[in-house]
Amino acid sequence: MKGVVPNFNDGKLYVTIPLMATSLEDLREQAKTAKANDPDMVEWRADALVGIDKKEVRDEAINIVRTEMGTVPVLFTCRDFCDRGKQDLPYEVKKEILEAAICSDSIDVVDIELPHKEYIPKLRELAHAHGVLLLIAHHDWEKTPPKEEMKRIIREEYDLGADILKYSFAPQSYGDVADVAEVTLETKADWQDRPCFSISGGEKGMISRICGRALGTNLCFASIGKTMQVHIADLRRLDKLILG
Repeated sequence: MKGVVPNFNDGKLYVTIPLMATSLEDLREQAKTAKANDPDMVEWRADALVGIDKKEVRDEAINIVRTEMGTVPVLFTCRDFCDRGKQDLPYEVKKEILEAAICSDSIDVVDIELPHKEYIPKLRELAHAHGVLLLIAHHDWEKTPPKEEMKRIIREEYDLGADILKYSFAPQSYGDVADVAEVTLETKADWQDRPCFSISGGEKGMISRICGRALGTNLCFASIGKTMQVHIADLRRLDKLILG
């Protein structure tokens, strides 16, 4: 069974809730709670699950998420440990996990970090063969680079065939947040015809989560608990207040 993936690039707000469970029981409960909050997509951070490197655990977890989410699209992420992932998994194990998730025909979008340039074409081919969209992600946890460097990163994700682009930077000022928004709006106007997660992190970047659609990205992350992300109900209410 697969989820129903909407047109993420039609100008509407689409909200994603992360699942960060460390156990199968917790995964089931988080998935149920997320579904009850009516998200447009969930991101299952598989790297948080203890035992994700074991086939039997992985198979049961994929079944839990797909069963509980029904037709809600599932973004599958196994984040690199060096990119703030939760487990230090060998690279070959990570590839095995990603490919198994795609071949399960139970996920709708798969995430891969931009540094894995040599592997991305193979993953993209496999994903598209199974009707799975490819999200290419880039994170800079220390700074917001100059505008031209941001444009280069976005273009590289685009040229590698990302169906969804994700780029997240750490702002040192509110000007950095404005720069990310300006670059996103410029690239969308000039050549970028694909949906993106454009994020400025931390407290200074909170406005990028609250006003994401106004700042060029209609794909946003939200919470159902106490995190740096805005609660999904508040995010939708604020989006309607700001943009109608």
